[in-house]
Amino acid sequence: MRVLRIGIVEDIKADAERLRLLTDESEFPAVVHIYRDPGSFLQAFVPDFFHLIFLDIYMEGEETPYGVELAKKIRKWDENVRIVFTTSSLDHALDGYAVKASQYLVKPVQKEDVDAMLLNAAKYWEAQNDSITVTLNRQQTSIRTNEILYIEVLGKQSVIHMLTQNISLYIALDELEKQLKSPPFLRCHRSFIVNLDHVTGIDRDFTVSNGDTVYIRRQDTWKMKKAYQDYVMSLTWAD
Repeated sequence: MRVLRIGIVEDIKADAERLRLLTDESEFPAVVHIYRDPGSFLQAFVPDFFHLIFLDIYMEGEETPYGVELAKKIRKWDENVRIVFTTSSLDHALDGYAVKASQYLVKPVQKEDVDAMLLNAAKYWEAQNDSITVTLNRQQTSIRTNEILYIEVLGKQSVIHMLTQNISLYIALDELEKQLKSPPFLRCHRSFIVNLDHVTGIDRDFTVSNGDTVYIRRQDTWKMKKAYQDYVMSLTWAD
């Protein structure tokens, strides 16, 4: 199990120490960094360093929910870190969608809630290291699944569309599907598998992060849309 790197941005000392204590009492090994104000956090922040950030929405002296604004800045630099808002009010709960917040924890935070957030973070980062094994140029090659946007069938080949390259293989799409976890991978068409983590929009078909269109079986349009919405909700408001 990897050691989780956790940031706590909290201006109330007692609330910060409670989060640290509950994290220390969990089964997940973690290194905790506490910041008493957004400025000190931003000064120390490095993209891709933290696995999870507990972020207080309301900071002393700020008239607006500054935690939401800070989360927007974080998202500009780091798409993957898990953000959990801590708050005494759910007035700004919908703002969490815009910054892909994993959850809202109402103060005083409870042990079972912190444990659930650590579990979700551990599972997420474990998934980032998942890979499949394929034969490429007569050699066994590992491909990290989080780099796969989608896979399509072209002629007799399956083409794996990735962030930085495309890989063509003489292997059936059915065989690749067996190696991929569902979700986030979804067989949306006889000739397509999409990675829901890279979907940026859905109308008649999926649009992925490089702008490509991934086709959906016409008779399954509603089913695929619901599968995508359920997956997004499972990430955004995970238990």
